[in-house]
Amino acid sequence: LRDRGLSLSIITKFGLGYAPGSIYPLSDYLIKKKFSKEEIINANLAYNTRRNTLRDRFYERVIFPIIDIRGNVIAFGGRSISNNEPKYLNTSDTLVFKKSNALFALNFAKNTKYDYLILCEGYMDVISLFKAGFDNAVATLGTAITDQQANILRRYTKKVVMTYDSDEAGRKATKRAINILRKTDLNIKVLNLGDSKDPDEFIKSHGKEGPLKFKKLIENSVNDIEYRFYEVKNKYDIDTPIGKSAYLEEAINVLLGVEDKLEQEIYVNYLANETGMLKTTILSLSLIHISEPTRLLSISYAVFCLKKKKKKKKKQKKKNK
Repeated sequence: LRDRGLSLSIITKFGLGYAPGSIYPLSDYLIKKKFSKEEIINANLAYNTRRNTLRDRFYERVIFPIIDIRGNVIAFGGRSISNNEPKYLNTSDTLVFKKSNALFALNFAKNTKYDYLILCEGYMDVISLFKAGFDNAVATLGTAITDQQANILRRYTKKVVMTYDSDEAGRKATKRAINILRKTDLNIKVLNLGDSKDPDEFIKSHGKEGPLKFKKLIENSVNDIEYRFYEVKNKYDIDTPIGKSAYLEEAINVLLGVEDKLEQEIYVNYLANETGMLKTTILSLSLIHISEPTRLLSISYAVFCLKKKKKKKKKQKKKNK
């Protein structure tokens, strides 16, 4: 933890700990404290072996307590510090803990001075952001965000800034999370971390300027629809007819998920400006009642007409010269 740049005050603040390499110390300690085998197993701190002895669930791991909004420790997350799999291990559901209903560090973030929450992918991202002055970061517990977690976020804020890992898995998780968060009417923003894998890496790569740079990143973040357009656009060369057609096909599918009429108008303008297509063309292609084959054919034809129009303009310019 010290190697990751965490001070003793941060370690203490989050209650971080260590489960040693032996597989019995916690069970032995709890038995001495008069807890029954059944209680220890039900709390998911240990399990019964074939020899009817208790074996610790967490060993050779850094431990992250999961704390509810009232300050009670209700579960644990453990990160392996050896080659033990899985890399991250969480308490399974118990009588007092449901993974789908909990968010790491919400006990701190609920009191933030910021008017938004930062949604991270992992514990260390949250802790790194806290260290950098952002006490409004939370994380899901090693799984995709759930409807329940999205509703909890909505209870505490109207705006969420997503900062998942920038690798392929992180981008897929971002898209899934957007679909869940959109159901709650949250204002969703998505960060572009550039070449950095995660918030922790981004802040460290900018040294003393890290927190300020990250704040600027938040200020320049795009909304969820713009993010999805950006992700689609990066897959194609929209300077070519085939690339533009493919981009429009996927972008219009994104547009179909927008229910608000005013939002639809805004993004139709956005696509028109980006592709050079007429607003009326894009609007007609985004109508829900058009069948998929007809839509694809219409997109291809519209791109063809645009290309033909550009060629005609070039010829006219040459003729005028």
